[in-house]
Order: sequence, then structure tokens, then C-alpha cells
Amino acid sequence: MNTDPQQNTSVLCIGSIGKDVFFPTNQGTIMETPDDMLSQKKIAFELGAKIYVEDRVECVGGCAANVATGIALLGTKTIINSIIGSDQTGEWLKEELEEKGVSIQNLQRANEKKSDLSMIVVDQRSGQRTIFVSRDVGEKLRVQENMLPKTSHAYIASLHGEWESNIQQILLYKERTGTKIIYNPGQHNIHQNVKKVLEMIAQTDMLFINKDEALEILSQQNDQEELKKQNDPQFLTNQLRILGTKMVIMTDGQNGAWAHDGQTFYTACCLSHTAIDATGAGDSFLSGFVGAILKEKTPDQALQWGTANATSVVQKYGATPGLITIDRIEEEASKVEIKKESIKI
Repeated sequence: MNTDPQQNTSVLCIGSIGKDVFFPTNQGTIMETPDDMLSQKKIAFELGAKIYVEDRVECVGGCAANVATGIALLGTKTIINSIIGSDQTGEWLKEELEEKGVSIQNLQRANEKKSDLSMIVVDQRSGQRTIFVSRDVGEKLRVQENMLPKTSHAYIASLHGEWESNIQQILLYKERTGTKIIYNPGQHNIHQNVKKVLEMIAQTDMLFINKDEALEILSQQNDQEELKKQNDPQFLTNQLRILGTKMVIMTDGQNGAWAHDGQTFYTACCLSHTAIDATGAGDSFLSGFVGAILKEKTPDQALQWGTANATSVVQKYGATPGLITIDRIEEEASKVEIKKESIKI
């Protein structure tokens, strides 16, 4: 008889997958264009020139793939529900996932379609990047609740394509299985249909969101002047909990991260580090936090795991090469300072 609850713990990760190829370079010219409100800085290369790069980095990308990989490396079974094309890139993605211990039993394959691919030019002097995205198959993901395996948890990433109908299928899946939902909506989801996002939040056990996204959601529910006056993390996370989620985890880049579980408000300070690429920082933080919770750690310990994981990831190019494994996470997490305070009513 199985008496270890962790033996039955698994996470279904629903969302995007693709291949990321990084080209770090110091050959570009950064130009200030203040008159262009939508693009105030640009990087330029000589038209027709051949630019040599010393090295390139190829790795798995996409929210679902990043999180599935991160949690798997922290010792919990993960299953990815995403879609690839019928090409060599798709085969490469499958091999990479399996090598990291991610189950591909629910990985869909679209015939005569190309797998998603991103080419990322990184300016080595500033660390800023420009991403060229080819999303051929990513918007074709179709979630069918009766085809999803029963897992203890399901992570829902930023979804593309017919994402509203996919959200509806996920809600039916939760109703059927009782799985705990981990939700990380994308900014485009909030822009396109905030009501559907709110419907999902109401059924969520853990909501991950950055501060800008939190303000955007709450500005449609609250007086904007009140939000400006009360623009502090505890107020914002409390307002998000009112929407129905059990726990809110909010990030704000170098300003740190916070968690609110209804009783205690937790603050994690950033570790001192040199970041060379911010790609995947949010996904690695999320996988670290969730990985800790699934190992029965407390929210403050989970913040430490998440912060340590993100700190490691941003010191390498790509979202997965810097992920921390289960044998190293405790040591790295112990370096993160946490503050706790009771919730102010």
C-alpha cells in the first residue's frame, strides 16, 4: 500500500513549446529613437552584411516546456500537453523533453506544420534582446478535457489561438478530476478577454502573475486612483485573492517576489547576481515555487526555491540551461532572505 502522498503527485503542463536559438553579439548599433513612442530604442546592423557570432545557444522554450522541465528536475513527475510540427525541430524537442524526464504522452503533433521557432539576438553589452518568433503550430493547440490524464495539479500557461475554448475545457477537466490549478495568464489573454481570465482565476489554487499584469486586471475591477494610492504588493495580492484564488504569487523583476495565502504575506528579496539573459526568469521562478510546494515545503521556502531557480537561469542564455536540480536547490535557496508578516485586514 502506498503511504507516501508524493508518490501520487504529478503536474500536467498545458501551453506552448518551441525551440529557442540565441545569437549573442556586440556587433549591433543601439540607436535612441525618442520620437517613436512604440519603439524608443532600436538595434541596427549593416544591411547586406554577414555578422559572425562566437557561439550560439539552442534550447527548449515555451512556457509549458520550461515549467515542465523545471519541475521535473526538482523531482516531481510532469506531463506536457502542447503541440509540435511534423519536422526535425519537433523530433528534437521530443528528445530534449524526454532527456529531462518530462512525459510526452500528451504531446500533440500536427501534420504538415512547422514547430514553433524563435531566433533571439542578444546585445552582449546591455543584455537586451530582440526576439523573432515563428509560431506556425503553436496556435493550433486544442485541449480536450476527456483526453487529459488525471494528475494532482495542472499548470496552465499563457495560451494562444483558441485559448478561450481551451480554458473552458480545462475548467471541465478540473470539475471532473478535482485537480488543483496553477494559472499564469498572459498579457494578451488579459487584453483580449479579461472575463475569461477572471473565470479561470476563480477556480485557481495558485495564481502566478507579475505586477504589471496584476495592475491591469485590477484596474478593470477597481477605481484606478485607489489602485495608485494603494500601489503596494500586499494590497495588490489581497485584491487578487478576493477574485477567488487560494494563493497569489506576484513578481516584479529586481524588486523581488511576494506570496499571499490569506493568513501571511511573504516577501522574497532578490539575490545579488549578474544577469545576461532574462528569458525564462518567470517560468523558472514558477517551477521552483511549485516544485517546493509539491515537496511539502512552506510558502516562504517555496519563495526561496523560486528565487534561487530564477537567479540561476538568468545567468545563462535560454530558459532551461540554468535550471537547478533537486540535489542543489536547498543549498542555493538558503541564500534567499524572506520576510513574513500577518495579513492586514
